[in-house]
Amino acid sequence: YMPSNTAYFTFLGFGNFNTFRKQQLALIEATKRKYSHDKKMSQYQELFNCDAEEHALNWIGSQAAFFISEPSSEKYEQNAYAIFEALNPVEARERLITLQKSICKKQGKEPEIEVFKEYEIRKLPIGRFYGDILSEAFAMMHDPYFTLLDDMVIMANSVNALRTQINTVLI
Repeated sequence: YMPSNTAYFTFLGFGNFNTFRKQQLALIEATKRKYSHDKKMSQYQELFNCDAEEHALNWIGSQAAFFISEPSSEKYEQNAYAIFEALNPVEARERLITLQKSICKKQGKEPEIEVFKEYEIRKLPIGRFYGDILSEAFAMMHDPYFTLLDDMVIMANSVNALRTQINTVLI
């Protein structure tokens, strides 16, 4: 799913994401970062108005990647992508939509949804959740848009970037 003009990428192979997450949380506690992590998670829980782990993470499969395609300007964030393998794509979509609706309801906004070439693209107003909670590798992701391609959830910071990625995959 990475285009030929990929300038940078980071791959995360989890094996089993739930096992990885338990080990990650144990490491956070062992390295005295638990208070900071829990404070951030609490802030996201309040923003999400639902279980952050359940809706934003527990659908992730055995691998993820972050990549940047060659930018035409110095705005790297507009060419930043995150890709997550979904354990069950239908369930991942449902959880992410529930998350989106919960946040939008709390903010008094309508969810942003667009259909492009039969692919539903939705905005996920979660701030920098994946960079703050999962891995710094995703730090450039901010309020990403997402879509599903096969068993992968693809996120980007703009709807145009996702359109470009869909076109790249379909060629």
